[in-house]
Amino acid sequence: MKLNKKAPINKIIIKSGIVLSIVGIILISIFYFTERKDRNERQWQEANAIADIVKHSIQTNTETVRRNEALVDLSLYHVSTAIAQELAGKSIEEITDEQLRDLKDKWDLYDLSLFIPYNDHFRVAKSTDYKELGLNTKDWGYWDTALQQLYNLKSVTVNKGRAKKHFWVGPVSRSEINNQFFKYAYYYDGTTDFIINPLKYAGDLNRFISHSNTNNLINKIIDSEHHHVSEIAIINKQAFLFPQETIIEPEKDLAILGGTNHYAIKEDNPIIRSILTESQTVTTVVNDKPIKKVYVPITKNQVLTIVLDLSEEREREKKFLSILVTIFVFTSFTVYILLHLTNRKTLSVLESDFVRLQIAEEFKRTIEILPEAIFKLERDDQQRISMTYSEGRLMEQLNISTSKVKGVELKNLFNERLYQSVLPSVLEAFDGKPTETTITFQNRIYDLVIKPTTSCDQVTREIAGYAVDVTEKKDSEQKIEYLAYYDDLTGLPNRNHFQMKSEQFLNQEMNFALFFIDLDNFKTINDTLGHNAGDELLILVGKRIQQVVPKESSFLARMGGDEFTLMIDSFEDRSTIIGIAEQIIDALRIPFIFDDKSFLLTASIGISLYPEDGSDLNTLLKNADIAMYNSKENNKNGYSFYQFSMGDETERNILLVNDLRKAVLKNELFLLYQPQYHMLGKHIDGVEALVRWNHPKYGVISPLEFISLAEKYNIIDELGEWVLKTACIQFNQWKKDGLILDNIAVNLSKKQLLNPNLIVRIRDILKETHFNPAHLTLEITESATVENVAEITEVLHKIRDMGITIAIDDFGIEYSSLSYLKLLPIDYIKIDRAFINEMEQNAKSEGIVKLIIEFANQLNLDVIAEGVETKYQADMLKQFECEKLQGYYISPPIKSSELKEFVFDKVKI
Repeated sequence: MKLNKKAPINKIIIKSGIVLSIVGIILISIFYFTERKDRNERQWQEANAIADIVKHSIQTNTETVRRNEALVDLSLYHVSTAIAQELAGKSIEEITDEQLRDLKDKWDLYDLSLFIPYNDHFRVAKSTDYKELGLNTKDWGYWDTALQQLYNLKSVTVNKGRAKKHFWVGPVSRSEINNQFFKYAYYYDGTTDFIINPLKYAGDLNRFISHSNTNNLINKIIDSEHHHVSEIAIINKQAFLFPQETIIEPEKDLAILGGTNHYAIKEDNPIIRSILTESQTVTTVVNDKPIKKVYVPITKNQVLTIVLDLSEEREREKKFLSILVTIFVFTSFTVYILLHLTNRKTLSVLESDFVRLQIAEEFKRTIEILPEAIFKLERDDQQRISMTYSEGRLMEQLNISTSKVKGVELKNLFNERLYQSVLPSVLEAFDGKPTETTITFQNRIYDLVIKPTTSCDQVTREIAGYAVDVTEKKDSEQKIEYLAYYDDLTGLPNRNHFQMKSEQFLNQEMNFALFFIDLDNFKTINDTLGHNAGDELLILVGKRIQQVVPKESSFLARMGGDEFTLMIDSFEDRSTIIGIAEQIIDALRIPFIFDDKSFLLTASIGISLYPEDGSDLNTLLKNADIAMYNSKENNKNGYSFYQFSMGDETERNILLVNDLRKAVLKNELFLLYQPQYHMLGKHIDGVEALVRWNHPKYGVISPLEFISLAEKYNIIDELGEWVLKTACIQFNQWKKDGLILDNIAVNLSKKQLLNPNLIVRIRDILKETHFNPAHLTLEITESATVENVAEITEVLHKIRDMGITIAIDDFGIEYSSLSYLKLLPIDYIKIDRAFINEMEQNAKSEGIVKLIIEFANQLNLDVIAEGVETKYQADMLKQFECEKLQGYYISPPIKSSELKEFVFDKVKI
């Protein structure tokens, strides 16, 4: 029998090919699954870091909402006690609907109701809202319990709302009709036979969106370009598992308290129901998109869900499978070639070139999708470490390949810095311990993983490792931390960072100074230059302050807007603090240059000292704020130390100014409208819009108080724009409702007239509200025209050119010459109420009124007499041929909803 000598060789080649395939597949699988495990761990850490940041934001916002709610509750308590005093001793039958409405208006309530006992429960017997009459508390649950305890003069013990003696206010409620938020309060002290129930609009709490800052943070995290977070949601467990058709208590009834839950999956309910303390994950596909959903418990009732996009990871898995297939094909093809070579002595040159080319291309594609570096190291008996295998992009950058490294010691392959950074991990791996570390090379960050592979006599001879580029992941982590603790615009520490740092200062139990720095007239500069230039100005301000304060003992933060805080540690005496304050003022006094124009900026600084002026951060901040406002009032561009003598009035003004800046957003401002009576036509032909402020603590505040504060602290432009826009919208609404008026009058202050953006803003508001300027009258005070006559006259001409009527308000009090009226582009004058009020007692005042009307008629100017309160005044003004009357004799300022009925029912004078 003829023996086939090639058969054993072929078998050896086939077996060797199979073994090589299996080893290659196993090795790459080990590297891949190890890297995948590390990637999962990084995703887990990233999710927990995001959860910590969001949780901190929620806690901060919740505390703010609770403080604001407490202020509303306190206001309702004072209102309730005052109403109880007025109604004390009266029975339910003795109280008229008109009395109830007067009380509602007096205390600026949304509604006022009176409850009486009824079949072991309570029902509404009187109310300013007829729809509430007969309402029964039988099915009200703990609300009915609270009323029962109140009526029995017991302390209210329900664990909802807030209770005081004889008083209970429920949690924030939401109307089913208009989705507005309200606070219902109940008061009973035994002096009446009914429970008093005032209802106050609580939109300023904005409880539904109390996580607005958290939403901003969530959006920033999602928008970050270096990680794969697709969605974040704050889940309210109870409402999510048992959805409510009616949202009554937002924090209890809303399923999603922040973010979105577009990636809803079937596992949501069982996981959210069972999750307690440990986080959980689910990997699934939603809308053809692979995701990992992480569930992190924040509180007992809230769960944070984070959706991670796994599309990239799935692509990596596909590439890994292609590697395996490539290795199998490559090995099979190699075995085939070897078998072919043993059966044939030679191959043609063309076949040989083709095989080498295909092998090279397959190997190149394989390497391109491996980690940045894969390597093997071995150590000989002389403890010399050399590299036996090397592949990957990082190795290419180092000009290291397998063919070049054999026999070359490791220390001769790397530069000294890189060698010293990897050596500890290499030595530890040779000691038999798997190691993981991070190295930096050419401004990139790599995770380095090294593990023992072979050993002899319990001594590790060979180790293998790989490096993965994690630069983007590290950047992402740093960006998330930066967003939480640093101001995006200036790069300075933000409010959160400031609060953390202040705790360190307080724990040191050493003296320190707290500066509250507020820029003077920044809003005017910002409006003039534009917001981009305003942002640049804030950056420059931060840099100038940093340049003059001591770096080792100071901490500067931007609190928001144009407000900065500065803490100075361990100063010797006040002279040190004075020197720093003066350096800051001098630094900001240097002109700022924008577009080749020079702008001056000043700052007011308030300073409080620890521990003299407070033992906690809130007290120190409040007192520094008081001192800052004292500085603004006395001499802007200066500093003031807090003194106890600055008193409650300054503190009230600070509170009012801060609250006035937010009043528009919180819907605390509202307009009343005072009708103007046309004497010749004998009808109401116009109204004046008058702004009012319903403060959550002080109730309705006189415009005499808050308008002056708005002008003083540069809030008047924003306030004036809100009044003009609201008045235009309401006028159009009356027209739709069938109430036709000739005009509506709105007041302009002197500061508004000097604002260079006034004309543009008026034009924008008219365009936005689709308002006909022929129906608008702008009233300016006589005092505003006495100074800056040329500048004011130019502005008035531009206003009049738009088709708007102009009136001089409070005419006569400045005692200016009547002849100067000829110089101003005006249409009306309004005689000041002081002259009208004195007409009956003072013949000179009556003569002055007559003279003003006659002179105005000669100039073809119309006249409105304001402050008309008696029939005598009206009759005399009619005799003097005054065109229009305005005052309480005609009507007090009334709500927009009441005007239509008043106009149609008004008896002619």
